[in-house]
Amino acid sequence: MTSLLGADTLRIIRVLETEHHAMRNPHTSREQTLDRVHRLAAADMPALLAITADKIVAFGSVLRRAARADDPDTFWQARGPFREQMPYFRTFTTAAAPLLPLTMAAELTGLLTAADRACQTTDSLSRPGLSQIRAVPTLR
Repeated sequence: MTSLLGADTLRIIRVLETEHHAMRNPHTSREQTLDRVHRLAAADMPALLAITADKIVAFGSVLRRAARADDPDTFWQARGPFREQMPYFRTFTTAAAPLLPLTMAAELTGLLTAADRACQTTDSLSRPGLSQIRAVPTLR
């Protein structure tokens, strides 16, 4: 595979795979995430950029699908695993944004904010007695 894809491509794929495992692991602590981001920035900035690009594409995709959904509340309620990963995404963004190119940091932060707002609204809608106001994420 190395001869087909190249060593750098395989290295970044492995880093992306490790990142996806960390995102899904409920035992990944805030400190572990902060440490991983800072280590990547120091040792392998192209990998950090790839991980960030992956999150930007994923957030953009889920927000576009939510915007097109007939019932955005139902759409977000069905995304329990995504909503459960929001603390991880917030920690990653907090750690990575100062280390990224400004436009990439702004894109990541804006998409995270829109997704976070939608998830928090959906979570509040599922609790009895809370406001039934629905936030619609804005997309560029």
